[in-house]
Amino acid sequence: MSARAKTSRGRQRIGELLKELGQLAAVARGSSPWLRGSLYARRRRCGKHGCRCVRGKLHQDMVLAMRDQGQSRVVAVRGVELERVEELTRTCRHLKQTRAELVRTFGQLLKTFDALARTRQAEWSAASREEVSPT
Repeated sequence: MSARAKTSRGRQRIGELLKELGQLAAVARGSSPWLRGSLYARRRRCGKHGCRCVRGKLHQDMVLAMRDQGQSRVVAVRGVELERVEELTRTCRHLKQTRAELVRTFGQLLKTFDALARTRQAEWSAASREEVSPT
């Protein structure tokens, strides 16, 4: 591939990457609230004699594991709260994935920029020109 073709392809690729960065940045500019944490089903025994959990049928509830003021917390989530917490934690995961994609795309942009700069670099050597002495 000629230097001119490499330069042209590099410019096109930079345009593509900048468009992709703009789309990814739009996610960050959104106003959707989010919640950092993990929502999962917890199974446990209550400890009461004669309860079904003693026979192996454990109690199950949904909990949110999160950090609150520097402390790990596990909070039970019930009813209407459950749908909202699922949505908020899903939004958080989406933002994390988008951030990772931004990092990857920006890295590609920098590599493409450096490659484009190398194709445009002029050759210059002291041996190919007359030495000029200072006067």
